[in-house]
Amino acid sequence: MTTANIGQAEFVKQTNRTCREAWPTIVDNFAKYSSWQDPKLSERRGFAEAVQLSLLAGIDFHIFDEIHDSPVPDGQGDDVEEIIGTMQYAVEQGQQRLAPIATPAQVVALFADYNALAREYGLGDCLVDRARMRQLDAARAAGPS
Repeated sequence: MTTANIGQAEFVKQTNRTCREAWPTIVDNFAKYSSWQDPKLSERRGFAEAVQLSLLAGIDFHIFDEIHDSPVPDGQGDDVEEIIGTMQYAVEQGQQRLAPIATPAQVVALFADYNALAREYGLGDCLVDRARMRQLDAARAAGPS
């Protein structure tokens, strides 16, 4: 991570914008992936597979990488690194099947530490929370756009 002469408020604003722009792509990709799944999969198994192979990859690529590659405010690199470090840890736990991800509540629980740190820092548009899970459920039910 690099630091820059940027204030925390501007960093938060830019990062929230990045996340707002990323989430529709992540949700659409999740819906597309879900539509390609074997219809014989149970709801839980299909959801878990879509989370593992689509959602987590999308979060990693569209949110983690973007934040990681953005300049952070001077003196706050450790704070931002801690936030995205908890995100990366959650992603890896889910991708490696080391944490349960078969329900929306389990996904939210997986990201609990990240969500708490991100919320405290002001990154409300970057959360992996119940509202995002409702978007995923709706997109999955509707199919890809």
